[in-house]
Amino acid sequence: MRRIITYIIINLTLVYCVQVKAYVDKNKCSVDDIINYKIELQDADSFGDINIDKLSGQFSIISGPSQQSSMQWINGSVTNSKNISWTLAPKKTGKIKIPSLDVRIGGQTYKTNQITLQVVGSNKKQSDRDVFITSEIDKEEVYLGEQITLTFKLYKKVEISVEPFEIPEFSGFWTEELYRPNQIKIDKKINLNGVRYEVGTLYKVALFPISGGEYVIEPLTMKVQTQKKRSRRNRDPFFDPFFNSFFTETETKILRSPERKIKIKIFPEPRPSGFSGAVGKFKIETSIDRDSTMVNEAITFKISISGTGNLGLFTIPKFKFSDKLDQFPPKETFEKNNFRDALSG
Repeated sequence: MRRIITYIIINLTLVYCVQVKAYVDKNKCSVDDIINYKIELQDADSFGDINIDKLSGQFSIISGPSQQSSMQWINGSVTNSKNISWTLAPKKTGKIKIPSLDVRIGGQTYKTNQITLQVVGSNKKQSDRDVFITSEIDKEEVYLGEQITLTFKLYKKVEISVEPFEIPEFSGFWTEELYRPNQIKIDKKINLNGVRYEVGTLYKVALFPISGGEYVIEPLTMKVQTQKKRSRRNRDPFFDPFFNSFFTETETKILRSPERKIKIKIFPEPRPSGFSGAVGKFKIETSIDRDSTMVNEAITFKISISGTGNLGLFTIPKFKFSDKLDQFPPKETFEKNNFRDALSG
């Protein structure tokens, strides 16, 4: 009887031993490719809790997680498998790693295996692509607080469907959104190396650096579905063999704008007294609402500052009036114009 009990306990232990493994569909790809990343849980009673924050540094999360369960009967025993998968897009070239991730199931923490990928550069020239995105900046070298206008544009020569995308974080910059369309509109048509493209603006933002040094504008990544026509000869004798039939196919593509490097210069010393850090083109005007008045009758003195740049850093100097005038606290208003390439007000 003791032998039977021992045998049963050992087998129960083996059946409920959770195994966690990670896989990819390829370990060598170009920076334009997508990678299918899958975590397989064997004999787990749930999909568990998986933190994928470690992936965001090297990859863009295109989709996921998606979950799938399966059950197999092998040699008289049941194997239960649960798969969680994501679609990833590498952010850079070189040897990059998918780190080990923690999977928490029923109070226990399991770790996935680390996977190394070799990511090479794009294998297509920009002018050879059906669709691509660009990042355009008006300056590559600026002073602290000086505005940089960044524009992401879409170029296409085929019909596409754009999926929702996230704007990259602009670390080291204070930002002011200039343009974000609810729906992408074609602004113009251009010829690029003899190829005609339709061009639309995806996003436009004003960047104001807050510290010196060199910074990299991270790429914008987006997922699109393209329609392409595939020619196939129909061999049906009732159809003319000299004509082709066309069947529409859908292809998923990951688009990524180029990185942009910006050098931020600090202000030369010594700085002028009263300098608040505002950089741009500004105009200051003063006016009064009347040139004569009665005793105890108010006069409005107005200071107007207009121009392009970071007006938020502009400090209005204090004025000292005659002791014969009573002064009341000033009122400030700020009107901002975001419909131009430069932030103005």
